[in-house]
Amino acid sequence: MSINAVIGLDIGGANVKAARLDGQSASISFPLWKEPQRLHEVIRRLASDLGGCTRAAITMTGELADCFRDRAAGVRHILAQTEAALPRARLQVFTTDRSWADPEQLRAAPDRAAAANWLALAIWVARQPELAHPTLLVDCGSTTTDFVMLEHGTVATDSQTDFDRLCRGELVYVGIGRTPVCAVCQALPFRGTVVPVMNELFATADDVALMLGWATEAPLDLDSADGCPRTMEAARNRMARMIGLDHRSVSNEDARQMALAVADAIRQRMAQAMQRVLLRHPSPQGCVISGHGRSLVENVLPCVPKKSLAELSGGDVDRVGPAFAVAALAIQDGVL
Repeated sequence: MSINAVIGLDIGGANVKAARLDGQSASISFPLWKEPQRLHEVIRRLASDLGGCTRAAITMTGELADCFRDRAAGVRHILAQTEAALPRARLQVFTTDRSWADPEQLRAAPDRAAAANWLALAIWVARQPELAHPTLLVDCGSTTTDFVMLEHGTVATDSQTDFDRLCRGELVYVGIGRTPVCAVCQALPFRGTVVPVMNELFATADDVALMLGWATEAPLDLDSADGCPRTMEAARNRMARMIGLDHRSVSNEDARQMALAVADAIRQRMAQAMQRVLLRHPSPQGCVISGHGRSLVENVLPCVPKKSLAELSGGDVDRVGPAFAVAALAIQDGVL
């Protein structure tokens, strides 16, 4: 059976991603906490976009969405929705104990499947023969950034939960997309003065990326803090609101200076977390960067040779790294 009959699914709380080993991928922005009963529609659409599948490898973080009473309820819901979306496909789920289970097995022990997507990516990267030396894996997405040390072909942490990783600096809740500006900055510069920010979800790191040219404008995309287009003009207005102004009194350069300050604050948060990780391990001799937040993390990383996930995989899978990795692992481990 062709490996292209296998897809990897990374089911998050804000985005659902799918990938095949030939590098084809798809991603849908989906706020799971708002419409959890529609998850099966999103998964079915992703599978269709990739030409269908008879086998699927699954990892998830969406069980953390606050529409679920607890993680166990979230895992069970995601599994049921995936089965409804792919009723004829064989399903295998990657777990935090670095093994595989089918949905029926996980109904009795659902916590095994919670928040394992980072681990799937890290294990796949660690297995690459060109990374025999200590390597730091950095995965910066829209919401979070992971710092994971890889040593001797293995993942050099025994963390199993997001709680473990938060405590150790391996997980920091800042990213290139959904991070609220008010979560990382108490004040912003404006024409020679420093202005306290409003503690409102007026602007996010996505607006920073737009103002700094790290993200491409998408006028039809309304997935922004205020529901207005993801354009530089609209991002400028969102940034202006952070200090009680609007687009009429804030220029592009004003908004750009504010964006630079936010980016610096996010980098400081990342650097603090990364240093906690590096204190426990040998100095890395290389870095692998995954996710679409490369512009945000590059200045934080050690001065060592760097590779992108695309270079390792041979395909443009940076935005869907865990989905690609979980599919690759399922084939390598012989479970699909």
